[in-house]
Amino acid sequence: MKIFGVSEIAVRLPSFVAMVILLALVYRAADIYFGRRTAQLGCLILSTMLLPLVSAGAVLTDPFLALGVTLSMLAFHISAVHPTRFWRYGFFIGIVIGLLSKGPLVLVLIGMAIVPWLIFQNDWRSRISVFPWFSGSLIVLALSLPWYMASEIKTPGFLQYFIVGEHFLRFVDSGWSGDLYGTAHERPLGSIWIEFILASMPWGLVGLVAFLYFLITSRKKEISSFFREGNTTYLTAWALAAPGLSVISCLRHNMTPRSVYATQTKNPSDHAADHCPRTAGVVR
Repeated sequence: MKIFGVSEIAVRLPSFVAMVILLALVYRAADIYFGRRTAQLGCLILSTMLLPLVSAGAVLTDPFLALGVTLSMLAFHISAVHPTRFWRYGFFIGIVIGLLSKGPLVLVLIGMAIVPWLIFQNDWRSRISVFPWFSGSLIVLALSLPWYMASEIKTPGFLQYFIVGEHFLRFVDSGWSGDLYGTAHERPLGSIWIEFILASMPWGLVGLVAFLYFLITSRKKEISSFFREGNTTYLTAWALAAPGLSVISCLRHNMTPRSVYATQTKNPSDHAADHCPRTAGVVR
């Protein structure tokens, strides 16, 4: 803020930088697996989709959640073929970015994509063993715990609201009334899939049509081979993780379907203060 001042550009610059780094990661990953031409095309498609384009200029923490998830997901897959220090530790750095931007949600999104996919992989042991789990976990704790501790000290009740409430009670307690934002119960079950297409416009619709054409015109052997390919199944599991989480949440009648990015803009500490009136003055 001292450099750019309080302006429209200053408050949106972090989101833009996060999306630029995300695109760089996507380019590098696609180049490793599919070549430079595919990498360029992939970055063009991603950068011109509706939601990433809007998020790059919005005042949100969601671009950083997307960056964290992207880094961890790409690092997990690439480390199997390129076990460099960058990718092996990048998996844990991505988790840190997600924890600092949106909390434990990053672990859920990554886990819902990786664990089901990993179950069906014959080489799952070698994929897991490539990571420095001990030192990587220490890095995650060292970089994220101080922020959570400082937030709790500054605003007592923060952890109860943000961790227990936002990441547990809202999913298991249909009568939980602690949600301080959102529009729960106001939209029909399954609307996340419509939002999924809208958020990825125009390419999401193009991809859906192309996929349906492939299913109709291809032979069973070609279709079977397509779905057995490791990159395809991994990317599919990744793409379905966020919408799948929203559907599960809706089945608990406790959470409105949302697109890949959440839309709240308030700081978690503000939520904690609102939820704990006795401490509101500490934050404000």
